[in-house]
Amino acid sequence: MGVIKKQGFLNTVLSYFGFILGGINTIFLFPNFLVQEVFGLVRLMTDMAGIYAHISTFGLGSMMIRYFPHYRSDEDKRHNGIVFFYLFMVSAGFLVVTLFGLIFRGEIIEAYQENSALLVDYFYWLLPFGLAMMFYKVAEVLGKVVFKTVFPLITREVLMRLAIALGMVGVMMGFMSSMQFFFYYTFSFILIMPVLTFGYILTLRKFSFQPTMESFNRERAQEFMGYSFYAFFSTTSTNMAQRIDMLMVGSLIGLAGVSVYSIGYFIGVLVSLPFRGIGRIAGSVVADAWKDNDLGKIQRLYTRTSLIQTILGCILLIGIYYNLDNLYYFIPENYRDGKWVVVIIGFGYLVDMVTGLNTYIIATCPKYRYDLLFNLIFLGLTIVLNYVFIPLYGLNGAAIGSAMAFVVFNLLKWGFLWWEYGLQPVNVRFLYVGGIAAVTVLVGQLLPSIPYVILDSVFKSLILGGGYMLLILGLKISPDLNDMAGDVWKRIGRGA
Repeated sequence: MGVIKKQGFLNTVLSYFGFILGGINTIFLFPNFLVQEVFGLVRLMTDMAGIYAHISTFGLGSMMIRYFPHYRSDEDKRHNGIVFFYLFMVSAGFLVVTLFGLIFRGEIIEAYQENSALLVDYFYWLLPFGLAMMFYKVAEVLGKVVFKTVFPLITREVLMRLAIALGMVGVMMGFMSSMQFFFYYTFSFILIMPVLTFGYILTLRKFSFQPTMESFNRERAQEFMGYSFYAFFSTTSTNMAQRIDMLMVGSLIGLAGVSVYSIGYFIGVLVSLPFRGIGRIAGSVVADAWKDNDLGKIQRLYTRTSLIQTILGCILLIGIYYNLDNLYYFIPENYRDGKWVVVIIGFGYLVDMVTGLNTYIIATCPKYRYDLLFNLIFLGLTIVLNYVFIPLYGLNGAAIGSAMAFVVFNLLKWGFLWWEYGLQPVNVRFLYVGGIAAVTVLVGQLLPSIPYVILDSVFKSLILGGGYMLLILGLKISPDLNDMAGDVWKRIGRGA
């Protein structure tokens, strides 16, 4: 457990650090120094490659994580053929998906020809993008099964984003054009993501990629593929639902719209930051509680984590809203249409925070297969609502469609847990949080603006954030938060 806890802590730190680097690139460097259509091309190509790779792996990554401990054999490192089976099937999957993509390339090109002609010009660049993403995912899974998760995360969250920032310095200094940056980005993506990560996996010397007779065992292959089939539809539906809005913006509005939407979406997602740490820790605790059928423990954890997330999510959304003008001051005028995207997406993620650990609880409960149903509904709703609202409201329509689908998705899971197990997180304390949040919003309306952008942001953040947290802690809305604040205060006292 010591290794797992240490890597879990490092993964959390790296994820937050990567998020900061990603924010600098996406919010400040890309819009100020890249041609808008190239910014959109980079984002759209990356999202398409993610879907391409995800479909190609056909849920086999989940299969590998699920079955590898049962077939592990450190003596010959062949692990009873499961590693070769995994690599063989993933490679076959990529070839099949590529073949279908080429067969239907006319329909794909037609969808983007009118509004995203630049994507059509570089359509075949999806092949190296998708292949690189797929091999990175394979290497990441191989690292996970032998508890070596840090370096793959470093390549994705740190090295790749540092390479992007370095390329942007080149653009800023006039060493490369926007299109040359796209080529630089592509080759950096290929070299850093799969090559470095797979090279690291090879240095571990924990795998032999030679086939064995067990690799072609029919009964075992059927078991593996049966599990992969379920995992594929469950994870792919969620993965596509979270990317499909960007693809539809590219098709229905254009690459410039993708660039504007990307910034708004990224800022809106900031509301979900507290869940990144809490979810990683609480997920394993929930699984352990289900093993003991301890519904009381799950209920307590469900309520306490949801309350903390709601408290932090509310103040983050309020803080973002009242600092939006200051934030967009540093972004060119032609990106300002994304302001309401921030608020709408942020609200969708706030509902996700309120409903808390429902995904982890359902995924580990005896009726876990309902998770697939909810994910498919989520994907279907996202597609339908985006098709309805994008023509009506443009980029805001994409945000409305995605946020509405996300809210319905979470409410369905919340209702399911309440109906089936009597589990639901909301109590009277959530009303107190809502009241304090409403008062904070009213105070924000009354605050004067300071002419200096940074001073104005500091002033509003201190008044709104400080007042909000003083009320939350003073009224002891969340004992857990009070305990955390007490621990921090004691550490400060010792340091003094």
